[in-house]
Amino acid sequence: MRQILAPIDADLAGPRDRALLLVEFSGALRGADLAAIRVEHITEARERGLRITLAHSEGDRTGGAVTVGAPRVAMTLRQKPS
Repeated sequence: MRQILAPIDADLAGPRDRALLLVEFSGALRGADLAAIRVEHITEARERGLRITLAHSEGDRTGGAVTVGAPRVAMTLRQKPS
């Protein structure tokens, strides 16, 4: 993951791009799931990362809401890129 994140610029879009990749990868999300995430869907789980509640997920056969974890994402985002 570090090799994927390393070439991302530190400009205005860099932190956003880094966050999107980390959340998508660690939460094993599909593109549609990632695009549907809003700020109010994200909560920080004590020292464990993020908890993301999706109102609808294509990966859930019942079509209902699903909560996924994104471990260590918050900690990784706080670190300054090298």
